[in-house]
Amino acid sequence: MILSEISTRQSATRPSPSALFQRERETGPLVRLRAGAQPVTPAEGAASRLLIERGSLSLAELRRFLADHLLSEEQRQGGWAVDVGIWGSGLFQREADRLIAGWSGRLLTID
Repeated sequence: MILSEISTRQSATRPSPSALFQRERETGPLVRLRAGAQPVTPAEGAASRLLIERGSLSLAELRRFLADHLLSEEQRQGGWAVDVGIWGSGLFQREADRLIAGWSGRLLTID
């Protein structure tokens, strides 16, 4: 069997990334910015701007956004020279979870 046949068979049985993303967005909790919330840190400001622009995000989308934001902040400070450059934003997912938990009720509403 040639490689193109294998690829075609695999793509026929696997959902597309966009379908998975849409399913996650529809089934996960939604996050909204609380009325009158005032961001204090750069990460809060970045999340607030995104939520103002989009209105709401799934919890998973916000987590990915924050992990990417934290990665880019670390890279600006020279983190590209160490493990951050190799492992990427996955290193920041727990920190993103911690931030979101701390913001819940003060900056964010999670439904």
